[in-house]
Amino acid sequence: MSFTIPLIHKIPIFNRKKSIKPILAQAPSQAVVAVTSSPVAGKRILIVNAGSRKKRIVFEEAVRLGLSITLVHPAARTYADAYVEERLDSTGKSKAEIMQEIEAAHAAQPFAGVITFWEDDVEFTAEIAARLHLIGNSEATAKIARNKYLMRATLRAAGVPVPRAEMVETLNQAKLAAAGMTYPLVIKPMKGMDSFCVMKVENERELEKVFVNVLKYAKYDWTSVVSAADPSMYVIEEYMSGGEVSAEALIQNGQIWIVGIIDKLPMSEPYFIERGDVCPSRYPAEVLQKIKDAAAATIRAIGMENGIAHVELKVTQEGPKTVEIGARMGGDYICDWMETVYGVNLAREGILIALGYPIEMKETAAQIHLRGEYFIPEEDATVKDIVGIDEVKHRPGVRHIYIWAHRGDLLQTPPRGFDTAGWLIVSGQSGEEADKRMAEMRQSVKVLYEPVAKNKGERSDIIQPFRRQTIGFPTEPEQLTFCQITDLVKAKELWESFTCLEKYNSPFLNWDWRAAFARGYGDTHLFLTAENANGETVGLLPLQYVSDRQQWEFFGTYWFEENVFFAPDEVVLR
Repeated sequence: MSFTIPLIHKIPIFNRKKSIKPILAQAPSQAVVAVTSSPVAGKRILIVNAGSRKKRIVFEEAVRLGLSITLVHPAARTYADAYVEERLDSTGKSKAEIMQEIEAAHAAQPFAGVITFWEDDVEFTAEIAARLHLIGNSEATAKIARNKYLMRATLRAAGVPVPRAEMVETLNQAKLAAAGMTYPLVIKPMKGMDSFCVMKVENERELEKVFVNVLKYAKYDWTSVVSAADPSMYVIEEYMSGGEVSAEALIQNGQIWIVGIIDKLPMSEPYFIERGDVCPSRYPAEVLQKIKDAAAATIRAIGMENGIAHVELKVTQEGPKTVEIGARMGGDYICDWMETVYGVNLAREGILIALGYPIEMKETAAQIHLRGEYFIPEEDATVKDIVGIDEVKHRPGVRHIYIWAHRGDLLQTPPRGFDTAGWLIVSGQSGEEADKRMAEMRQSVKVLYEPVAKNKGERSDIIQPFRRQTIGFPTEPEQLTFCQITDLVKAKELWESFTCLEKYNSPFLNWDWRAAFARGYGDTHLFLTAENANGETVGLLPLQYVSDRQQWEFFGTYWFEENVFFAPDEVVLR
């Protein structure tokens, strides 16, 4: 089987294909069929947010269990459509409107359970569970898990070791909080995820610069069912020195099973970029027991009674201390790793818990050793080439190569972006064998980059998966920073900030009218913004992708009058 890397460099934005499959070093999975002996076959489950394609395993397990799947998702189409029987599209709708549709669907044919595997929708899923009287996290537990400051306060009150932390909104508040702490410190968005915009502060002199960077770049582009996280509040806390681990747990009726411990490779500071992981953990047995105890204490402290938990901890000289807890399954390859190493499928067990079906766990010795590493650029760059996959894909120990970046894609490094190109996973009968195989594979499989400086001026005619991109115009002193927004709540705010201006006063630019047509015609919505040096939005290009015509068009539809690029300033237009 050969692998072709799609060439998308310099394709005009109105003709670029919407979805390009990632490159895998394995054959596509066979059709997923239900297991006839499933104890929950025929039951109906509501899944909140399909997330990225990395969550495909969730839907495959639900199908194997013989479940009828209803998906609520913030887009007209998603990769998960092949697995679901019913879709509720939350695009452009308020929380009340979405909840009303969910309640109507439940009244017509009751759901047996509700679950999410997407961090940003943990709170809304808990609200659904409470409203429909289904099993899941309580609203209080979900709120604690999503709010890093509230999490710290809750754990400290319960006697769980955590670093000293304060919630701040402004630089002055950050300075006051830091005055009572011991450097180095860490600043992070209060409701962030994936280590995005988590930054280390070595001393007082660095504090203002780092805090300003966090404020500048902590703007989310994740897609949630209700709305994106609010980046306006931050947590400043004392830095914890030591190796980092994650504990993957299942909880049912208050009983906690720590399925496995994963060691994180040393992160790239000061931005805490995750480089990879190894499993099983290589800490000695006595330390592992302390990690398990700390993870279990963390789960109990936030009140988790049923579900999946992903607990991150630092192994300090004083013992394990909790970094944070996710009240959902760990991301990326964690589900696959727990099944490969310990024989436990977290997605399957989590679904059974949500349905109220009793699960049984027993401690199992590791069956194999895994090591995974991400492909990470050292500087802002475009992907030049991806080589070596065909050469190594059949070698012993190569378990998975997943490359989601493509030639021409722009990858940004902190603080502007936290992009990776993919991952490589190898196995061995021992940790040493897995390490050796990884070193060998990294010599062959490479993502080759072209620094952005060498491609200056080539980015204006394509849409790339960037978070932020700054372009200086040689004839003007102004610098513009280009961003993309997929959250329609934020997009509506920006839209109305422009349409209130006299020059854009037209009935054809009414948001509600446009959004109604967009729901009918568009599959994916993308709003490109331009910000000046002061962080003010001075330009907005509203787009939607229409799969029937396989092209990007103006938001609403192409045949509307008054399709405009909002840019009151002539300089911005040029």
